[in-house]
Amino acid sequence: MRFNLRGLLLAGMMLAGGGAMAEESAVCEGRTSQPPLQRDAQGRVKVGEDVVATFKSRQPKARPEGVRAKAELAWTDRVSSPGATYIAPHFSQFALASGDYVIVRAPDGSREYRYEGFGKGEGNAPVRGGFWSGHISGDVAIVELWSTGGHAKSGYTIDRFARGFANLAALGEDLDNKALCGPDDSRNARCYQTSDPRQYKHSRAVARLLINGSGACTGWLVGNQGHVMTNEHCIANTSDALNTDFEFMAEGGACTSACNSWFGCPGTVVATSSTLIAVDAPRDYALVRLPTNPTATYGYLQLRNTTAFVDERIYIPQHPAAWGKHIARNSTHASDASGFAEIFALNRPACSPGGPLDIGYYADTQGGSSGSPVIANSDHRVVALHHCANCPNRGVPITSIISHLGSLLPQCALRSATCPDPYDVWMRDTWSDTGLEPDPATAGQDMWASPYIWIRRNPDGVANPHVHQNPELGATNYAYVKLHGGPRPGASGRLKLYYANASTGLAWPTDWTQFGDVAVNGFTPDTHIVQAPWSSLPGEGHYCLVARWESASDPMSFTETTNVDANVRQNNNIIWRNVNIVDLESGSEEVHFIVRNVHEGIRALRLAVRVPEMDRQRPFPGNGGRVVVRLPDELFRRWVEAGGKAEGMKMLREGEFEVVSPEGGVFHELPLGFREEHQLRMFFERSVDATPEPYHLEVVQFDQDKPERESLGGIGYDIYTHGEPKPKE
Repeated sequence: MRFNLRGLLLAGMMLAGGGAMAEESAVCEGRTSQPPLQRDAQGRVKVGEDVVATFKSRQPKARPEGVRAKAELAWTDRVSSPGATYIAPHFSQFALASGDYVIVRAPDGSREYRYEGFGKGEGNAPVRGGFWSGHISGDVAIVELWSTGGHAKSGYTIDRFARGFANLAALGEDLDNKALCGPDDSRNARCYQTSDPRQYKHSRAVARLLINGSGACTGWLVGNQGHVMTNEHCIANTSDALNTDFEFMAEGGACTSACNSWFGCPGTVVATSSTLIAVDAPRDYALVRLPTNPTATYGYLQLRNTTAFVDERIYIPQHPAAWGKHIARNSTHASDASGFAEIFALNRPACSPGGPLDIGYYADTQGGSSGSPVIANSDHRVVALHHCANCPNRGVPITSIISHLGSLLPQCALRSATCPDPYDVWMRDTWSDTGLEPDPATAGQDMWASPYIWIRRNPDGVANPHVHQNPELGATNYAYVKLHGGPRPGASGRLKLYYANASTGLAWPTDWTQFGDVAVNGFTPDTHIVQAPWSSLPGEGHYCLVARWESASDPMSFTETTNVDANVRQNNNIIWRNVNIVDLESGSEEVHFIVRNVHEGIRALRLAVRVPEMDRQRPFPGNGGRVVVRLPDELFRRWVEAGGKAEGMKMLREGEFEVVSPEGGVFHELPLGFREEHQLRMFFERSVDATPEPYHLEVVQFDQDKPERESLGGIGYDIYTHGEPKPKE
């Protein structure tokens, strides 16, 4: 049998010294420790022991009159061991008649498992060597045979059971102190529920594993199809996969919960078996699939297909010592100057023969932490699979596992536009937005044209998604916002909406007025649209809109400032829409907008009236009609004094300019002091050659002294030359 010594895995200790001892070099050189725990031949440190005892059900008598409509209790066994933290029976024989079943339960009914046919066997054959039942917390397990009485040959035999140790310290053993790189800085997961809710939310996907009745590890949901990843030295083969309990939310109800004991703070055992999908010893990973998919309840983690970097901040949700869930987030180690756990090195010696170089870190772990995800704090994606200790502790680079899995990589294991972060409620800034903060896909794009917020004059926004109308004065209008993301457990928060007069320069929150506040408690992923009535319009005109998702469990990733563009670009909880409708069914329309300097240190603005690049083949100026911009007298005078420079514009009279370039026109050196504002007017007129498809125009302001890509804000106009489209019913 292969002797594997990788590990911070807690996995089964024998009653009388049988198991293999872990080599000193396989763990680490950190603190002085007592003799290490005994390990089995797989390298697992045990949290329980096998007790040889036989329990055999009496076979029910066949009823001459045939089967009962409902099964009745035919036999009961009580499996107990005073002081044990859990009991897990092992069935050496198991064959039930059709309609019969066995229940393994806690005395109070708080946890139970049901087995039929051949138990965990598939098809027409029992499991070779028998199988382990799911574990029952406490020191008593009740085993019941329920029978319909249709066949005499129906029953089970238990040849042994596993009992969990109450306290390993009582055995005089040390709990892998070498994995603690100084004082234990990890804390109960619940301690971060409010102080670091994003880390806590992502820790929901992490499970405590019990393998073959007495081996404990950590595993975690990866992708959205119910796959779990852990170490190969935790689950090495199909038998291990078949005999593993997967227990989620084993973490207690509060930060102060007493979870630091073997299998303390019981959670929910979602499955007591799994199917092995892939396993690799050099990379020390195993991928299994659960019989039911729990990701809608617990979410799932995603992998990062780019390497971690030195000094990158990380955190590790885990079940050290098979305790309730901890998160290793902080670090008092001298190498982590920030006070948080960080990547120390990318080239540590591989723990596994033939494996890639490991990633090193000083985040605290213990036996039982094997298989934990090492998660980047910046994007909450997994960068390594924790598997051994050496202070620095070590993990396998997740990029190596991604490459090795190939086509077996679970669906949505990698983040994309169609597979966003499942714990993150977000809204698109542009159609190319993928939800990252900030998102490289939207770099250089304007943030003030979100398609995920729109106004309707009637409550028909669900039937007309992303189709915006200008609000009507004196009537109740309706704002709609689409919430995006993957399945998220318990998503709740408030969607707040704000308006401002149409302006190319807006400061947060000074220039905004709130008009909507809608409570959201759970929703259907990717399809949920929130409606908020709006009846407080102050007057005629065009308006800018902001929607903000506020949630204690999904806070803003970056601190907000007065800069709306920066707030939106960095936080996917905020969207901004400065897009308005110009209806030229009557032939012409005049609109008003505000130019405002909301940035200290800016001496002058550059104002562009431009055709979006995607519409350059079909520009409104010249193709669809005329655009005339009117500067107020004072601003016109000061602009002339500053040099009066413009491009793509033709001055018709003082202060009045027609856009003559198909790409648009630009005013240079508009002198505005801090918080100074002016109202401009813009006139649209339809040409006889205009087609019915909408045209688009933007008014964008820039710092005169900065590159054009750094816009300060803008307004978009959707121009309907033959009237707005009719709403869908």
